[in-house]
Amino acid sequence: MKNTREVQLAERIIQLDLLRDELYEELLVTFGWRAQEFLRAVQNSQFIDHSPNRMKTTETHHDAQWKNEVYSN
Repeated sequence: MKNTREVQLAERIIQLDLLRDELYEELLVTFGWRAQEFLRAVQNSQFIDHSPNRMKTTETHHDAQWKNEVYSN
């Protein structure tokens, strides 16, 4: 298969999906059966500030590392 931009995008989406599953499993360890409720609350901005400046200042080394791995492919 030719390595086109579309294939690269599809591969990145797959990587993000796998990463999402891994991170959700970590959240399950912490919150157990309430993980989905917590995730939804955060998604609805009840717990964090989603402004770009705030996200940059709270980014951990681990976050930066996986972003580099996912986005550099």
